[in-house]
Parts: sequence; structure tokens; C-alpha cells
Amino acid sequence: MAFETVYAIRPPWTVVAELHRVLVPDGPLFLVEPAREGFFSGLRAGLLGPGKRVYELEELEGRLARADFLIKQAVEQSAAPFPGAAFFILALKKENLAEPVPQISTTRDLRAKQKPYPKGEELP
Repeated sequence: MAFETVYAIRPPWTVVAELHRVLVPDGPLFLVEPAREGFFSGLRAGLLGPGKRVYELEELEGRLARADFLIKQAVEQSAAPFPGAAFFILALKKENLAEPVPQISTTRDLRAKQKPYPKGEELP
């Protein structure tokens, strides 16, 4: 579950790449992004220049599709618990055969590879 990550973190493709890295194949991604700027973010952009960016739903879907995500559902919602409109996106990470297989090492594996600690007379 990610809340306003593409909106808040610059550059946005690093966020999408990290979401892709941490999810397993067919892992679900629930993404909640703002649909428009609020009063304070608009005021900040007017005074200090653009910073955070609100993306259109089609652009978010395109970025996720290019990053090997399958969009299952994408809707714009203006629900009561949320102060403004937001995009709710459900996507699944597609398996990428070029992606390396994660290597999992246990403590037992690491200790087996560890060199023995030298005895006192062997120290330089």
C-alpha cells in the first residue's frame, strides 16, 4: 500500500522502480494518489515554484504499465473520509524474466562461509 508516493517523491520513476523491486511477481500494489492540488499545496507552488506534482490518472497508469505492472482497477473517488478527490489504483506486478531472482541468505549460510577467526599466535 502506498499513499501519495508518486506525488511526493522526486523523481517519480525512482518510486515506481522501488515499488517494483520490493514486490513479488503477481504481488498487489494499492496506490492512492491525489487527483488535484489542495489549497496549501497550490499556495506553496505559487510562492515557491512547483515542487510536488499531481498526475492525471492516464499518466499514472502509463507509468505503471511501462514498469511492468498490470492495472486491475483505477478509479477517481471523492469519499467522505478523504478531504479531496483521489485516485485509487490496484495493480499487480507482472513477472519480468530479465529480472534477477532474489537471493536469500540465512545466518547459517553466512556463518558457513565465514573464515575462522585467527588464534593469538597467528595474528601479525
